[in-house]
Amino acid sequence: VKTGTSQTSNHAFSQARFTAKGVKWVSGLWIEHVMKGSAA
Repeated sequence: VKTGTSQTSNHAFSQARFTAKGVKWVSGLWIEHVMKGSAA
């Protein structure tokens, strides 16, 4: 599953294991990223 391919986060996404904890962590990063993008 590829959600984002920015150079900084690509490594983090590829390392994420999709356990409940992993999903929560990735979701948190994604929400943070989206909110920062929408802020402008």
